[in-house]
Amino acid sequence: MRFTFLAPTAVLCLAALGGVTGCGGGSSAVPDLLPLQVTQGRYAALQFILRTTKANFAAGEEIPFVFSIINTGSAPIPFTGPGFGSPQLAGMRISRVAGGTPVWVSGSLLGGSTSLADDTLAPGEVRNIPINWNQRTNPTTGEPGAQGTLVAPGTYRVSAFSLINLAGVTDRETQLAVAPMEITIR
Repeated sequence: MRFTFLAPTAVLCLAALGGVTGCGGGSSAVPDLLPLQVTQGRYAALQFILRTTKANFAAGEEIPFVFSIINTGSAPIPFTGPGFGSPQLAGMRISRVAGGTPVWVSGSLLGGSTSLADDTLAPGEVRNIPINWNQRTNPTTGEPGAQGTLVAPGTYRVSAFSLINLAGVTDRETQLAVAPMEITIR
């Protein structure tokens, strides 16, 4: 199963029993992941896609996201980053829509030491970075095993972006980002 996308705007793709063959036109293939809610963005030959399984989740249900970085160009794209497959290649912020209060930031944005390495995205290469959210706020302590509190039901805005270092990029959170996605917790 392959999916294609139209433009870097929010798209809602619904799957029927027979499967989805595409969501829009265009030629940017996305790997075999069932995207029911998708948003994307672009920077030069790079395409960024954020997917999750649905728009509404039960309270306490783990929410799976996949952030993809795709080289849609014909030339390799060199970058500095944490290396292939690292969850450090993407950052995510989740905020409550009512009031815009941030409730969770992915671990890759919380600091800590990350060794950087030179890397390259080959033409057509896709890097998929899974990020799961357990509907909890970030812990207030750095204790091992510490968990934040469960968030309240409501609508949340999800912002995601690449953390790779590219020549000419001065603000990764806007230049290497997808359009925000909204999810609802019931």
